[in-house]
Amino acid sequence: MKNWAAWLWLFPAALTVLGLLAGPASCRTGSMPTGPVPAALQQPEVADLEPLFCWATPVPDEYANNKSGYTACVAGPDGKVYLGTANYYDYGDWLAYDPRDRSIERVVDLSRTIAENLYDINTQGKTHTQLAIGPDGRIYGGTKQGHELFATRPEIGEQAGGYPGGHLIAYDPRTGLAQDLGILRTQDGLMNGIVDHERRRIYFKTEPRMHFLIYELDTHQVIDKGRVGTWSRYIDMDDQGDVWIPNRGRMTRYDVEKDELVEYKVRVPAGASPYEKPYACVIGGGGSKLGADFNRRGMKLYGGDLRQIQEFDLASADSGVVPMRYVCNAVPEPFAESSDIHTMIQDAKGRIYWTADVSQNPKQTLIMRYDPHRGQGECLGYVVDAEFAEHRDLHNGLGSIQGSAIGPDGTLYIMATYPYYILEFPRLTAD
Repeated sequence: MKNWAAWLWLFPAALTVLGLLAGPASCRTGSMPTGPVPAALQQPEVADLEPLFCWATPVPDEYANNKSGYTACVAGPDGKVYLGTANYYDYGDWLAYDPRDRSIERVVDLSRTIAENLYDINTQGKTHTQLAIGPDGRIYGGTKQGHELFATRPEIGEQAGGYPGGHLIAYDPRTGLAQDLGILRTQDGLMNGIVDHERRRIYFKTEPRMHFLIYELDTHQVIDKGRVGTWSRYIDMDDQGDVWIPNRGRMTRYDVEKDELVEYKVRVPAGASPYEKPYACVIGGGGSKLGADFNRRGMKLYGGDLRQIQEFDLASADSGVVPMRYVCNAVPEPFAESSDIHTMIQDAKGRIYWTADVSQNPKQTLIMRYDPHRGQGECLGYVVDAEFAEHRDLHNGLGSIQGSAIGPDGTLYIMATYPYYILEFPRLTAD
């Protein structure tokens, strides 16, 4: 927002963010395990929802030639937010956003770090993995091909050459140095990414072959556990160190104690909507996962199938079946067909956040939350920034939210694409 009149209009919303006003009770989505939403839970029009103040900072086009990035977003130990860009037909970058002055700078030039100079669809165009802080304080992430031309790509074996494979990158914010740890699987890109601090390893899923990889931080050994089903953008780890991977029609678990992959069917309650694989998921409901305590706490996995929020009872998984129920609407009821969930994250109190785009003129981005302890979902409000909204309209509503992070002070950061922005919601999760 660029003028004083707009600031006066936003003042009540800013107070809401700071916890000085009551929360937007009119936005609550309620609990909805099965069936239609009761009349008492029908939601208001977007015009009646609370405006939610944020700082909106555009990412310069020189770092992302298609105004795009993916799930690569993390709050670093130095107070900065790190993200990986998508640079099609070229090499992506890692950027650092500094909330103190809202500046953005490139910290990793992938082409120089990897010492690779390919072209067209064979470049390291994306960092598609979730960035994660390792036990050594460095930030880890993996690269991926920029384009997904599944019918014509040479790297899947029909031709020699082609995309060489995704590299594992480590960046140390204390020294500003980046290291290329090599290609983990030839001609496969790296997806997802989750760090096991206790066992000092990182888990990845590859694309297009969909293999589950283990990278040992101390020995640099790569262990390939084989194919693990269809694509999924997110994986997560429970408090016992097992990794869970949503797939079409089922859930896959890497049992760390047995060192094996286990397949589960997903069981939904009678009369509920059929299971659909979520794009984003997070294991939550427990305590903090910030700082050194990065391993996820809790035994419930939450996902979004675009219309409803799913809760998978991982602790009750047995005999090849994992129970799943729907706990709340993904968006307020009038917009049930227009949600677009591409990121989920847990705060220090175990509450689950996601963003949802709703069809409206202009298009609105809602910040949603579900509290597992209260069993209640709520809409915290819609994103307010005139410049961001204007640029989004120029892209005909193609944009989505692809990454998110929570800082140690409870500030929520989300990474928007088309246009490419960092949205900062001061201390939103600290209420």
